[in-house]
Amino acid sequence: MVGLVCVGAVLVMAGGAGADVFNMPAGETDLQFVVVDNLGNTDSNSSRGAVNYAYGISKFEITTAQYTQMLNATSATDTANLYSTSMDISVNSQGCGIVQTGSSGSYTYSVDANRANRPVNYISWGRAAAFANWMTNGQPAGPQGPNTIARGSYTLDGWWGLVPTTGNLVNGIVRTAPTPGVDYYYIPTQDEWYKAAYHKNDGNTGNYWNYPTMSDTAPSGSGLNTGNNANLPPAIGSPFYMTEVGNYSLSPGPYGTFDQAGNIWEWTELMPASPDGTRQEIGGCWYTASALAGDDAVAWGDSSHPGGGWVVQGFRLTVIPEPATLLLVGLGGAGVILRRRRKR
Repeated sequence: MVGLVCVGAVLVMAGGAGADVFNMPAGETDLQFVVVDNLGNTDSNSSRGAVNYAYGISKFEITTAQYTQMLNATSATDTANLYSTSMDISVNSQGCGIVQTGSSGSYTYSVDANRANRPVNYISWGRAAAFANWMTNGQPAGPQGPNTIARGSYTLDGWWGLVPTTGNLVNGIVRTAPTPGVDYYYIPTQDEWYKAAYHKNDGNTGNYWNYPTMSDTAPSGSGLNTGNNANLPPAIGSPFYMTEVGNYSLSPGPYGTFDQAGNIWEWTELMPASPDGTRQEIGGCWYTASALAGDDAVAWGDSSHPGGGWVVQGFRLTVIPEPATLLLVGLGGAGVILRRRRKR
């Protein structure tokens, strides 16, 4: 049993230590979710952002330390290719600082302390989906398979984190319908991501900001935390390239998210009309020339093969809580603690 805590408009998990990423070790950022409600809001001028249900979205991008927790829980043997040597900064200076040691069957993973709270990168769409499965399954420890990473939010059988031989395998991967009594974690849909980033959080309206920093003016990439800033060029550059999540504390999104502008591209579930199985990424990153305006067609970013996992690709998650939990969260105030059942 794990407690779901509503503190203001932020959802956090209260539970045991170990592989529970909601209770990270001292100095490492917990995985928190903000509530996105205003059920039934209308589209923006670009016909995006309307979502008729309440959901949670992670306050920050998934961090390197959080992803390392999953690797240590599931990847002593990494047949699913959830790790890339490009993540190791001794191999690649733009990696996120995860080091794999040992041999297959007994791999362990550690994270550079200076990069633990920065976004994990070199994340393919499949790696993000595997992390979502692991979360839905209750962050179990065990071999890579149906009970850990291959099933749950998505059925990844025959694909996993590897580059498939045909995109058609990936085109068939869609959300698993939630089971009553279980919170399901997903890669955000296009509209879930867009609403959290741009909607003005002013009821069931079609009012949207131009930028994900609650501003109609493009955020600066100066690297300063003075308000309406984002990790965009020239920003911080070498050696870290990515800022710690939430570094721009004066530039939150309308629902309380951070870094939906800049830092790293984030995967969505969207499958463009393409036979090669590409998925869409959004939000910009540390090398992008400018911030992305909501009504600009470029705001939907780029489409990439979901088996790649490049230097500027990361993700955040949404959570669809069980209906009873979600109702109580909507009605509750600070300090309301709820209980839910988890898949094991």
